[in-house]
Amino acid sequence: MVKYVGNKVENSSIPLIINVVNKDKKYKLRHVIRHSPTGFQWGYEGSGPADTSLSILVDFCQRKKLDIKIAEDNYMDFKRDFISQQEKILKITDREIENWLKNK
Repeated sequence: MVKYVGNKVENSSIPLIINVVNKDKKYKLRHVIRHSPTGFQWGYEGSGPADTSLSILVDFCQRKKLDIKIAEDNYMDFKRDFISQQEKILKITDREIENWLKNK
């Protein structure tokens, strides 16, 4: 199972990193810049969370060999339903994304 994992550090100016973790592989999520040049964010519905949402869905679609348009068409709803709901630790699995997309 693939997971997207990030951790906020209180009062830090270091940009947030989201790792894509799969059994024996781990890599940093690439920031797809559309709204926030300063990077990833979560826990509210702003520009940082919008880029977090888009970046996760683009990565998901690329790994699953799905049309990238799925990410572009759904990232704002995904931000509202998932990214804005995360607190200090962001953790979202492929299974959660798949189920969410099926029920849209």
